[in-house]
Amino acid sequence: MRVGTTQNVLTNTVTSVEALDVWSTAPGTTTLYVDVNRSDGYVADGSLAHPFKTLAAAVTRTTNATTTFQTQVTLATGALTGTYRISWGAAVDHSNVGTLAEVRLYNVTDGVVVGAVRRFKPNSTDSVWSQCGMYSVTLAGVSKTYAIQFRPETVGTTGCADAHIEFFQVAP
Repeated sequence: MRVGTTQNVLTNTVTSVEALDVWSTAPGTTTLYVDVNRSDGYVADGSLAHPFKTLAAAVTRTTNATTTFQTQVTLATGALTGTYRISWGAAVDHSNVGTLAEVRLYNVTDGVVVGAVRRFKPNSTDSVWSQCGMYSVTLAGVSKTYAIQFRPETVGTTGCADAHIEFFQVAP
């Protein structure tokens, strides 16, 4: 988003942006491509082949009662080269006091966790935990898919909402 641009995440409305292209990629997921016709001459065509920001978001809360990681939102990069920053965040809750819930940013393409698995042990059933991370990744012309995934570590039901992945180029 440009300076002076605001987004209401509850209604998913954007104000004061030069142009915006929005489409749904899966139920509960919205991909926002911002600055479609930027004043600096770049054109965001969805390929991310130039300095460009993209955001994949899933605002709606979903739950997982199994110990298998469940995907909340994904972002596919396209076949890019260069250094990129990937940042992510999510609000997580868990039904069982004293047991662990987990959330992670996962590189689906390579089958590896980006950063570390984040663990949360609630002290009440209404605890909500905000987790985020920011990492530098270098791409070499191969498309990558990243996902925010969550689960209860052993027992209970884990919920995830307000999940987002932001991706943009920082060096060619």
